[in-house]
Amino acid sequence: MINPSQNTRFFLLPNKHKRKDKIPFDDILYLQGNINYTLIHLYNGKVKISPRTLLYHIQHSLNDSFIRIHRAFCVNKKHLKDTQEVDIKHVTHLFLKDETQLPVSRRKRNALQKL
Repeated sequence: MINPSQNTRFFLLPNKHKRKDKIPFDDILYLQGNINYTLIHLYNGKVKISPRTLLYHIQHSLNDSFIRIHRAFCVNKKHLKDTQEVDIKHVTHLFLKDETQLPVSRRKRNALQKL
């Protein structure tokens, strides 16, 4: 049995062998919702697919190191580029450390101000 404190550091992803793969949260750049699937983009460039919605993962799997910036994107705060010189009220895209550019919805800008 997994200790609940350990479970908060790993993303558990079911695999085809009816087991769960443990993905450390630090390895996840962002999650992308695609209808009833979620694409998990990893730091090493790989993409894993989950048969659950993005909302399900936000409610059950993720901890507070992730922030939802768009209806289709949830980003790991640790992989954001430094955005102190950017006016958060007018930002339309966020940049990750690997130069990935993700859109920010107009209604999610308030969540970015709390960063």
